[in-house]
Amino acid sequence: MGINIENCVGNSTDGAANMQGQYSGFTKWLSEASPSQVHVWCYAHVLNLVLVDTTQTTKAAISIFQLINKCAVFLRESYIRMDIWASKQSNNRRLNVIGETRWWAKDHALKKIFGSFNNPSTSLYIELIETLQELASSEDFNPTVRDTAQTLLDKCISFETILTVQVFLRIFQHTASLSKYLQTSGMDVLQAYRNVDCTIKALRDVSRDFDGINASAKKFVEWANNSLEDLKIDVTVEAALPEKRVRVPKAMSGERRTHEAVGDRAIDCYRITVHNCVMDKVVKTLEERFKAQDTLFADMACLNPENFYDIKKNGIQPTALVRLSSILTKFNKDATASNLQSELIDFSLKWSQFKKTVPEEYLGMNLAENRNDNDELENDEETAVSSSFSEDKEAH
Repeated sequence: MGINIENCVGNSTDGAANMQGQYSGFTKWLSEASPSQVHVWCYAHVLNLVLVDTTQTTKAAISIFQLINKCAVFLRESYIRMDIWASKQSNNRRLNVIGETRWWAKDHALKKIFGSFNNPSTSLYIELIETLQELASSEDFNPTVRDTAQTLLDKCISFETILTVQVFLRIFQHTASLSKYLQTSGMDVLQAYRNVDCTIKALRDVSRDFDGINASAKKFVEWANNSLEDLKIDVTVEAALPEKRVRVPKAMSGERRTHEAVGDRAIDCYRITVHNCVMDKVVKTLEERFKAQDTLFADMACLNPENFYDIKKNGIQPTALVRLSSILTKFNKDATASNLQSELIDFSLKWSQFKKTVPEEYLGMNLAENRNDNDELENDEETAVSSSFSEDKEAH
């Protein structure tokens, strides 16, 4: 096609591995061919990749979403099991099978079973426990089905499961609105960046608030056990993590054992190896993926007509458009920051006229003609009155 790749100003791709490779792939190749070009990710897709990666950070995180998937598949495999599930709830709601590449599918499936963070009242958890308990205890099913149901039930009532669920419900609570905004038509680039920044700060603020996660898990367990007791279901949800087996250091031959047994509380171990690990992963990855072009985002926001009124009223910051100018001067030496700022201020002052549509232009012209006609009519009437007054004066 004869396109000179060195003249590339910028490009945009999704965050797939073959695109974002640091050492190989499309982005690496283009950066070498045109070092000054700006690469912009499809940020809605990048957010999806960030959260998908986060759900695969630890064994506990992987396990929780596999559990949700296994429960959905297990019930859907048989019409009889689906009938039992349907009999436990009145709204005929189904459990969702989770896709591998869309984080919102995990969010939706998680909320359907466990409700929202610190609020389990809208969940299908009790209905699921009741269904699995009936399948596990009924002799109408073969041993394989009963064993699978019991395995899923034991995992669902595990306190580690409840804790991990609360961790991800909190993460999804902060990222859901950002995801929706990044997919909005006519999105403001600067507002999107601010939304990302606020989300990162919110997640960072709670990244060590494990006490809040633990309290939410305890609240969920209390609600679940009370509900199960009211329904006379002989199942109890765990209210604490099982303590780890104490590790005793091995004594060498002839050595007197002076060391005490070594062991960490299970809850502290979970806090460090699961909660902190997951929260650090999501915060770090969001910062790495989203904050590389913050100055350019601000420059692009200056070009948004919705911001022209502020520029017209308050002027423009001295540092505005400097980053954009550094990219454009390669192609036009006159595209300095000061020239761009002056042109933008002048353009914003004239924008109210430039933005008029053709019908609006004709409407304005018609209004002007009507005003001229009215002015001429008023002048004619004044002239007629003046002439009449003069004639009356001469007659007297």
